[in-house]
Amino acid sequence: MIRGQSKPMKEAAVKTVASFPYPVRVIENLVTPMRDGARLAARVWLPEAAEEEPLP
Repeated sequence: MIRGQSKPMKEAAVKTVASFPYPVRVIENLVTPMRDGARLAARVWLPEAAEEEPLP
């Protein structure tokens, strides 16, 4: 249960994706600075064509 919450949260189902419908480029450790000075690191899977054309 999260502090200040009256009901327990329902656990989300985790789905593992083994293949993507488009070729992807993986960006490891994309660092985003937060306002409080913390740095948030993430791994991003970006469709290769996303910069040239929008994808669903």
